[in-house]
Amino acid sequence: MRRYTVTAERGTRRWVLQCVEHPGALSEVTRLDQAEEMMREAIAFVAGVPEDQIEIELRPQLPREALEHFEAARVARELAAEANSRAARESRLAAVTLHQAGLSTRDIGTVLGVSHQRAHQLVSSHLVAPGLPASLAPVRPWKSAGTLDRTASRSRGAHRSREVGSMAANRNVVPNPSGGWDVTGAGERSSGHFDTQSEAIDRAKEIVRNAGGGEVTIHGRDGQIRAKDTVDPGNDPRNIPG
Repeated sequence: MRRYTVTAERGTRRWVLQCVEHPGALSEVTRLDQAEEMMREAIAFVAGVPEDQIEIELRPQLPREALEHFEAARVARELAAEANSRAARESRLAAVTLHQAGLSTRDIGTVLGVSHQRAHQLVSSHLVAPGLPASLAPVRPWKSAGTLDRTASRSRGAHRSREVGSMAANRNVVPNPSGGWDVTGAGERSSGHFDTQSEAIDRAKEIVRNAGGGEVTIHGRDGQIRAKDTVDPGNDPRNIPG
């Protein structure tokens, strides 16, 4: 198989396709999912290569702002996957520790906020999941340290919840390709559309303030970040005395 790179540039109604390695291989399609078939035929004709030996790498030419959002989404997915993996590991460790402290799977489920079936799975996973600390083997009585451990766990959980909540409250003020300004939040979902940037900024600050504080990021017409504004009770170092 031979790999060929094909660029796709959006015209008025159709995508214009061109092979990077063989610029003479050109075609047009109305939808990108048609590009591979059309360009395989064009490249085979120009390069003299059998169609079944051609592999297409399609590279659509997209607006810079869309590419920035696409990259941000990719990074967010990677971070989410890493966080989910870490959360699963910590849940297994918690379940195993509670089981070895003498709690039943039903009690473990109640403590962790999962079903007793799920608690049983978490405990059982210790037998097959490598990497769990072997030091978990000794059993300590539940009454000896349970209250302190659970209080510390609640404290850590509350701190993490505040951090996650603050990130979820953050808003962006961005230009709309069709005109006006949008307020966007987590997942790039729009929270409103406004004729002027000042109206969008006021609405973004209102949303963040009502959600418990956070940050408003303001973009210019070119999509570049123009300013950032921390809304109380956000953690802006400039607002800390001294």
